[in-house]
Amino acid sequence: MSDAKFATFWNGPELSPYEIACLNTFTANDTEIAVYSYKPISNLPKGVLEKDARSILSADSLSAFPVNGVPSMAHFTDYFRLIMFTKTDEIWADTDILLLKRFDLTIAGDLVGRGKPDLLCTALLRLDPRNPQLHDVIRRVEAMENTNIKWRAAASIF
Repeated sequence: MSDAKFATFWNGPELSPYEIACLNTFTANDTEIAVYSYKPISNLPKGVLEKDARSILSADSLSAFPVNGVPSMAHFTDYFRLIMFTKTDEIWADTDILLLKRFDLTIAGDLVGRGKPDLLCTALLRLDPRNPQLHDVIRRVEAMENTNIKWRAAASIF
């Protein structure tokens, strides 16, 4: 098994075939992947770990970041992954990420991808919990809870 541990979040009773296929690429490459959820997922692939999202954030947080009065799952998961970094050593992976080969990562610290030379990609991300900037970003995000203000992507605030 690879030393790298990945995790993601899912809100719903079951995954689509697309997410199942993506998650299966992790187990096929002998790499740990966990799915955090507040409710059981009926069709979680064999070998994928199911974890209780309450170990990261309370279920009340699902509605903490409204956009135009509607809770935003995208903004919730941005916040979820930041808190996850402070509580685990897991690497965030969106559910549409394919793992093409075993991912060995034995060094600590930040792992940030680039979508373009001037654009960070948060689909695969780990931020060092010892970095004061992570805690500053968390404080700034928490100040926006339940305010229904315009959200800025995490990549633009680092």
